[in-house]
Parts: sequence; structure tokens; C-alpha cells
Amino acid sequence: MTPEAWVELFVGIAAILVGIATIVAIIRGPIVALRIQRQLDEDRLRRDRKQWIFKTLMSNRATRMAPAFVQALNLIDVEFTDPSERRIRDAWKEAQDHLSDWGKQTPEQRKENAKSNLERADDLLSELLVRMGDSLGYSFDKVYVKKGWYYPEGLGDMEQ
Repeated sequence: MTPEAWVELFVGIAAILVGIATIVAIIRGPIVALRIQRQLDEDRLRRDRKQWIFKTLMSNRATRMAPAFVQALNLIDVEFTDPSERRIRDAWKEAQDHLSDWGKQTPEQRKENAKSNLERADDLLSELLVRMGDSLGYSFDKVYVKKGWYYPEGLGDMEQ
């Protein structure tokens, strides 16, 4: 075989390989693009659910018996599952433990320990919200989370 024949053979094989690669790209490209888009959509929805939990807890932190507040608390374990969010789940477990223990006290114990129970709950829930906020890109300190809310006295009177 002459050197020109070898070049022609090589060019022919290269053209066939480029053609095959093009066909594969035409078929696989849209499939890969759809998978990437689906993953991006799932990530956005996951973040939206976490945002809903955080915003619900923040907006109802003055009314902790509000059904939305309780619902959001109970969704923490379902939505904050990434290994990097372990600190959030740990803070929730500690707060949940305190709230459960508080609920098991007799009425006399609750009355006797009301101030310390409430202060401890405030600290634990504030820590939880600060950690959640950090993971979602917010920068709140514990003092703001504990005291930076508005709740009109008249609304409290209506609830009573």
C-alpha cells in the first residue's frame, strides 16, 4: 500500500468514527440534557421545601402552637436529610426531646418549671433556626431569632 492509500484509509476511518460519534451525540444529547434538567428541577423543589419549612418556622416563632409551626417542625427530618445538614437534625432532636419531656410533666411541674422550660425551648428553637438559616444562606443570630418578631397583644388576647 502506498502512503497515499494509508492516508485515504485513515481519513475514511476517521470520517466513519466522526459520523458514529455524531449520531450517538444526536441521540444521547437530549437524553442527557433532560436528566440534567430533571435533577436541577428536583434540587430546586427540595430547596423550596426547605425554604417553606424555615420561613414557616420563622414567621410563626411567636405562635409555636400554630398548626403550621408544628407541621413545619415535623417535616425537618423528612427534608433536611443531607449529611451536611446533620447539625440541623441534631438541633431538632434536642429541641424535640425537651418539648416532649416538658409535655410529660404534671401540671404542677409545668407551672413550677414554666420559666426555665420556656427559656430552654427558646434557646433550642433559636439554635435550630439559626442552623437552618445558615444552611439556606441566611445570616441570623440567636438574639434576632429569639426576639426579632412582632406579635400584637390583641391577637394574644383573642387566642386566650
